[in-house]
Amino acid sequence: MNSLMKATKRGRRSLFRDLSKFNYLSSYTHAGRYYTIPEIPKFDKNGLWFFNSVGFTQAITLKSAVTNFVEEAKSGLTHSELQALLHTRAHNTLLGLVREKKIGREKVEKEYVYTSPHEKRASEQIVKRTAHATKSSDVKADTPDAITMEVLLELVYAGRVTVAPKTISKRLAIRSVMVSEQQIKQVYEQFGIDWSKKNPV
Repeated sequence: MNSLMKATKRGRRSLFRDLSKFNYLSSYTHAGRYYTIPEIPKFDKNGLWFFNSVGFTQAITLKSAVTNFVEEAKSGLTHSELQALLHTRAHNTLLGLVREKKIGREKVEKEYVYTSPHEKRASEQIVKRTAHATKSSDVKADTPDAITMEVLLELVYAGRVTVAPKTISKRLAIRSVMVSEQQIKQVYEQFGIDWSKKNPV
């Protein structure tokens, strides 16, 4: 807004009136301090669009986006998984939604899992989350082709050349694709992706 005010030499109120005609979107990151118009963003499969570190969502607000992600996740979502997806912390948003009873919360393996507010749906999510948590974490010597494809696809979805294995693992978990960091590192090595020297996200 400060940039717009400086460029147009106009006041905040008049600028907001003009922006409202274009159904502008406010960023869900950076305390909503950035703006765009609907024709510009190219939203990804999760309904998110990033301009550098600034994030926008088709759900309009962070609360709505988080509510939708939690409801649709097959095994619920942890805060770290949401953070990997949204590229921003969502602790306060999650706590607010839990208090408003718009999402649920349950502890699984020493970590809170956020679920649907509907009892039946939440039970299904927790059952799947528990099943994932109890699976063997052993890594085979050869990474299966299916896992290789999932990792490479997630790199494409992320829109960045280098993403830390831990982040990729969390993003895949959102889609109920359980891949360990070690398996992801094997894929990186296979394709010569040197993530450790390029400040990965």
